[in-house]
Amino acid sequence: MLIAHDLGTTGNKATLVSNDGKMLAAKTVNYGADWGTDGRAEQNPHDWWDAVCRASRELLAETNTAGTDIDGVSFSGQMMGVVPLDSHGEPVRPAIIWADTRSTKETNTLLERVSMEDCYRITGHRLNPTYSLTKLMWLRENEPDNFAKTATFCLAKDYTAFKLTGVLATDPSDASSTNAYDQASGDWAWEIIDAAGLPHSLFPKIVPSTHVIGTVTAEAARATGLAEGTPVVIGGGDGPVAALGAGV
Repeated sequence: MLIAHDLGTTGNKATLVSNDGKMLAAKTVNYGADWGTDGRAEQNPHDWWDAVCRASRELLAETNTAGTDIDGVSFSGQMMGVVPLDSHGEPVRPAIIWADTRSTKETNTLLERVSMEDCYRITGHRLNPTYSLTKLMWLRENEPDNFAKTATFCLAKDYTAFKLTGVLATDPSDASSTNAYDQASGDWAWEIIDAAGLPHSLFPKIVPSTHVIGTVTAEAARATGLAEGTPVVIGGGDGPVAALGAGV
């Protein structure tokens, strides 16, 4: 059996699925967000992790399933955000989620250095303040102390996969939502990142969506009810994964 978590904007929906693809049970754990009048949209990454832990435990309990019966765990999740992490992997501030539009000034600054046409050619997206890249620029300009503490960043599903395994990575689908991913090379778009003036070290490694990034740690096993050593697949962003599931 498999457990899949979908970290949405209003909650985490977890499903228990048989190995032949049948959904056996589902559980949704809700969490809140900070919606500000200035375009602010933030969430606490710890709330995501708590929702993953609670949903996992409840799925196992309500179906009388042992943690050792789970063959793997994977994720989809909200895209285009920024979870800034310090050198110990702890969030330095709340996550800036997809709906946050405070980086309009930074977007205009980047447009002076990279044309909209070049950005679209490289990333497949228009430059827009909802994407991760200019949110990192906003953090640098408006919260320099927090930016100085930031060793790397990730997206929602990447953070919870990291909490399960201790391994930090992202996949191409979520990387493509940052406005900093080169669709042709399959790597970060260093030309655009350099134009934004951001250090390369901020950007995590990119692995295939089907990649087993690690296994459930002893600490995560105690928190979730899963068995230590359970494989964890990185998964993908919610939009591309939904399209795949719909047969597109």
